[in-house]
Amino acid sequence: MPEAALKWRSWNDEFVVYNDLTGDTHRLDAVAARVLQELSRHPATLDEVVSRLSADLGVEPDDELRTWAATALNLFRRLDLVESFVARGNGPS
Repeated sequence: MPEAALKWRSWNDEFVVYNDLTGDTHRLDAVAARVLQELSRHPATLDEVVSRLSADLGVEPDDELRTWAATALNLFRRLDLVESFVARGNGPS
């Protein structure tokens, strides 16, 4: 999704993103917002998202983080916030 299509507002650790292309507004927590912002600037595979997120959070890239990232990316796809996603991390997000 082009970065220009998303309009952002934030209050404390909550974010609201408006998608110009669909007319939908979504509320995200700080971590989900960070992932979506990064994806809008730099498309990535699931493995790349997990790697970036683990570095940002200072945690190990374990199964729990991978499951969270896969769930978030699937949700973003269903909400038309990312254009495509391959669950195994072998394709573009």
